[in-house]
Formats: sequence, structure tokens, C-alpha cells
Amino acid sequence: MSPSPENDRPPHAKNLREGRWSEQFACYAVAKCLARRRPILAERSPTEIILASLNYFRQNDIIRLLSFCIMPDHYHAVFFLIGRQSLAEVMAGLGKYTARRLNLLFRHQGQFWEEGFFDHRCRDDDDIEERITYIEHNPVRANLVAKAEDWLFSSAHPSQTGLLDRDWYARMR
Repeated sequence: MSPSPENDRPPHAKNLREGRWSEQFACYAVAKCLARRRPILAERSPTEIILASLNYFRQNDIIRLLSFCIMPDHYHAVFFLIGRQSLAEVMAGLGKYTARRLNLLFRHQGQFWEEGFFDHRCRDDDDIEERITYIEHNPVRANLVAKAEDWLFSSAHPSQTGLLDRDWYARMR
């Protein structure tokens, strides 16, 4: 049997959208994976593309970014939706822009990201803090670094704080 796009999807991918809804000014933790989970993201050039896209959404008052971590084959982010776009629209925009730029960078054609994304609507401040900690410690659990702040491609790294809206979040609490 020859492979088809349907066979390339991860199990239960079609269920990722079931029950999903967006709430303006709600906080979401999201994860987006590469198609075929190729470990090619954790380098400066691809990371800059993803971060530029997240920053564009920040600067245009669509999201407020609290945390991110770019792993070799996926990325995580925690953000508030503050614009009129739904979570699905934000993720579609991030996906389209980054896929186009990353395909050019890697001289690749076709699907770059897996279909869909994983999301969790944070319930309260404790949930938000737990998600931030979980995301920023992902490289430690993957044995890529000994301490979260050593991973250059994460909001835990001291050089990345300029991309975060934690002051905004502190004022909103």
C-alpha cells in the first residue's frame, strides 16, 4: 500500500479540533509539531523565523506571549489571545508564515507542519505558571541541557526576555 497524506497523520489528528473554542483574553498553551517529526528546528535560523512570527502577533496586539520553547521537532508557547482572531486563526497564521519561510530555508516543498495543533486553555494563574514551567523545562527532560535557562531557544534563556509580555501579565493579575 502506498503512503497517503491520511496515513502520514498522527493517530487521532482529526480529533484535535473537537470541542475547541476560543475565548478573547483567555490564556492558551499550544504545541505545534513538524510533519514527520524531523529534528531540524533547534538552530538559530529556524528559531529566528518562529520567534519573528510570534513577535509579529505580539506587536500587532493579537497575542501576549508569556513563554515559548522551540525543540528540535516542535515548539510550545503560552499566550493570551487579545485580538479579534480566534485561536485557530492565530495558529493558522503562525503555521502558514513559518511554513513558507522554513520551506525556503531548508529548500523543502510541501507540508512542513503536522496538521492541527495541541492546545490547553489555562484555567487560572496556577495553571499558567505550571504550563510555563513545564514548557521551559522541556529541554531538560529531553536531556538537551542541564538547566532550563541554558536552552537558547526558550523563554527561560536570559537573552529571550525581550520577547515576553510577563510585565503585562503581572499588571493584569
